[in-house]
Amino acid sequence: MPGWAAEKDEDEEKEKEKGNAAGSDFTTLLPLKVPAKSRKSWEQLVHTLEEIAPKGQSSPPAEMLRSVIEAVYDDYAKANFPNYDQRREDLNTLANFSRQFQTAADFLDQLALLTNLEHESVASREETDMVTLTSVHQAKGLEWKIVFVIWMADGKFPSGRSLERDDTLEEERRLFYVAVTRAKDELYLTYPQMAFGAAYGDMLQRPSRFLLELPKELLEEWQVGHGWM
Repeated sequence: MPGWAAEKDEDEEKEKEKGNAAGSDFTTLLPLKVPAKSRKSWEQLVHTLEEIAPKGQSSPPAEMLRSVIEAVYDDYAKANFPNYDQRREDLNTLANFSRQFQTAADFLDQLALLTNLEHESVASREETDMVTLTSVHQAKGLEWKIVFVIWMADGKFPSGRSLERDDTLEEERRLFYVAVTRAKDELYLTYPQMAFGAAYGDMLQRPSRFLLELPKELLEEWQVGHGWM
């Protein structure tokens, strides 16, 4: 019947609209009119959005970070920050951390939790029983009774990029000084014997050259096995 056919067509159109709304295709934004000088940046933004959320479905956090860093942030950081190498190493660490999360919501929730704990510690400056996670940059001016400096391996601290230039290596040596002077009573400088590399799998780690520069009479060397795990 004509009336039934028309009603059926309307229902199909509504279902189609619902499907489009649930899985938006960002490439439909490309034809929008933007100033000529902004056209290239606009196209790059649209393609990046499509990469991080194809058809409106969010990719895992690690893939989203990789897309944004490679498409947008990397060139911007190179052009605007003298400590680009350090920033990129921090982002690589963040990307590795994000691999354990399947959704952006879970990843952001965990980052928010860690950030809140750090802010509470910095604000109070009081001795507590909790562990404070912080970067060396954010630890400047602060002190704790016991400090663990992790990843003291060549290629990590100092970073692999810093090993290529004397000026950046010297900057990381100053950061190392900041790190070790945060401890009031006890200082632990640690590095793993093995670490996973995305390109090569498990890799043997060498102790940081900063450790080798320290006077041996000031150190007490420990080798911790994994039998207790």
